[in-house]
Amino acid sequence: MSLSRQTAGPLARQLGIHFFDVVYGERRIEEVPPVVQAPFPLTVRIATLRDVEPVLARIESASACRVRRAFDASDASQFCLAAFAGGVAGFMCADLGEVDLAGFPVCRLPPGGAYLHNAYVVPELRSRKVSQVIARAMHLQLAERGCTFSCRLIDRRNTPSLIGTERGGIRFRWAPIVKLPRLGAFFVPPAPPALRRRHRAHEP
Repeated sequence: MSLSRQTAGPLARQLGIHFFDVVYGERRIEEVPPVVQAPFPLTVRIATLRDVEPVLARIESASACRVRRAFDASDASQFCLAAFAGGVAGFMCADLGEVDLAGFPVCRLPPGGAYLHNAYVVPELRSRKVSQVIARAMHLQLAERGCTFSCRLIDRRNTPSLIGTERGGIRFRWAPIVKLPRLGAFFVPPAPPALRRRHRAHEP
């Protein structure tokens, strides 16, 4: 990171400006991920908050809050899948209503869209295909729910997640997001094609 960004970043945040250096990945539902076998038995199912609460204590508070929101029983557009190998091996959440980054609504999803977020594998089981197993199960679950595409936002510094997601066949493009005071969060133009010409999530 450049010295200017190191200096400007904290100042911008004090002013309520946030910059997210992320990439956008998308997959059509008809592009079914290949079958992948983990080197140990895994069971994947829709998770409850009770399932993943012990794991949430191990991750940063902002992400934990976002995951807890996905278990809001009053919102059928959000859910999580988890893989179990004794305890929870990892999980991934889906939002069928909007793209939300770090608690900032970015845009509503078009009909058939699904935003995948907070994919997590416990450290001791990483690089053992857990994330790929969960991703395929999530893809099939979204197909059952009538979705036509899924999308993800990944920090450009999160190399393990980028590598793992690319192995799953997802294509990426740089899509930075800015959050301005009183104006909400938005993609730096141009927004990803599937999400263009949509009302921002904070607008009525």
